[in-house]
Amino acid sequence: MIPMNSMTRMNRTQMNSMTEEFDLGLPTAAQSAPGAPSVWLIDSFSFTPWYTAALAQSLSRAGSTVRLVSGAFLREPAYFRSLRLQPDAGPVHLLGYMQSGPLPLRRALRIAEILLNTRALILSLRDRKGPLPQILHFQQMPMLNHGLRWDFSLIDAAQSIGIPVVHTVHNLLPHGTGELLRSTYADLYRRVDHLVCHSWSAAHRLAQDFDIPERRISIIPHGPLFAPQCLPARHDLLAARERLQLPSDRPIVLCQGVLAEYKGLDVLLRAWRICLARWNPTAGPKPLLLIAGNGPRALEAEVRRAAAEAGDSVRADLRYISTGDLPAYFTAADILVYPYRSITTSGALLTGLSYARPIVASRLAPFQDYLVDGDNALLVKPEDPAALADSLQTLLLDWSRTDWSSMRTDSICTHRTAAPAPANADGIYARLVRGAERNSLRYTGWAEIADRTINVYRSLAAHT
Repeated sequence: MIPMNSMTRMNRTQMNSMTEEFDLGLPTAAQSAPGAPSVWLIDSFSFTPWYTAALAQSLSRAGSTVRLVSGAFLREPAYFRSLRLQPDAGPVHLLGYMQSGPLPLRRALRIAEILLNTRALILSLRDRKGPLPQILHFQQMPMLNHGLRWDFSLIDAAQSIGIPVVHTVHNLLPHGTGELLRSTYADLYRRVDHLVCHSWSAAHRLAQDFDIPERRISIIPHGPLFAPQCLPARHDLLAARERLQLPSDRPIVLCQGVLAEYKGLDVLLRAWRICLARWNPTAGPKPLLLIAGNGPRALEAEVRRAAAEAGDSVRADLRYISTGDLPAYFTAADILVYPYRSITTSGALLTGLSYARPIVASRLAPFQDYLVDGDNALLVKPEDPAALADSLQTLLLDWSRTDWSSMRTDSICTHRTAAPAPANADGIYARLVRGAERNSLRYTGWAEIADRTINVYRSLAAHT
């Protein structure tokens, strides 16, 4: 277990050292961890399926016996199977009787299925029936947001027979709820035995805002998702653009992820209008802003209106981006943008880091764990469209002056640190590319994440 006060004395390289090559963000091998405690990894609604799946697989590879307590991932039923994971939410499978039908009815069946399975888990703990875990580890608990506290009953049942409970704090409070749920989540944070945060800033806020002792918090970073085995070369970029029917000769700025108000899409769209108003056709091909992802209808409508007004300078792929298509979007992009208002942790950023692209992002504490202004990114004040436009325009203009004929054409696989940038380019764009090629030293591999997590489990098990 790594308490906060010791983490503050560690430098970034020590905190985020890279230990493994990745396949879809997962290590190809992990060192065995004899005696790793068994765990029920609980994400009942499959609310964070990619993170939960990556953690489950890495824990299993590190020697822990993992029961993945998760419902079906409705967007991609075959996703867990492709990773050789078998979610086991419990004995009730109501959705199996309705593969298609009205979405509200399917959602109601899913809620009923999860409620009944949670009840079955509680009974198995109380009656001590079947293989029981040494640790319960919760991810998101979305029903808390609606006043339903059945997860608390599951926590109580585990603790009553000496099984410690861990919770990963993906967000201190749910996005868009303000202070409405503070007391509910304060109850959660005080109820569980241990809390995992992905960054020092989140851990500090958790301790200060919710009066949680530092000894009950560990900092274990988020890992990259859908990372390429090799850094994409120029021909990979062109192939990805052909697949997505994107222009081959224009600079592309990508904003990818689930659409949400806290991600600052409105700020980005205002900044983009400023960029277009300043763009001189003699500077080079007109840049393209690519927005990929889905979200609330009102936000999708806003993006569609902006795309229609901007003509061919904005493309909005407003749909669920499948795990099969996601890597193509990052490979096709020249610049990645994260104009967030606030964030606790960002899987989208961790994915973007693994593609070694220059990044323009808000100057937020969780981002600064991975982004260094002028080295691998340009950081701007949140909610400042003029500053965001300045940084985007700086990179786009320098992109247009880059000699791409000198860029290497082979992919880079050896430790993912060799330079695919134009060797003779000394502009800001090429400099950020070279800095981004060292991103693998800034984030933590899943093998190390598993080891740190198992150390937390061992410590809790030893003291229970």
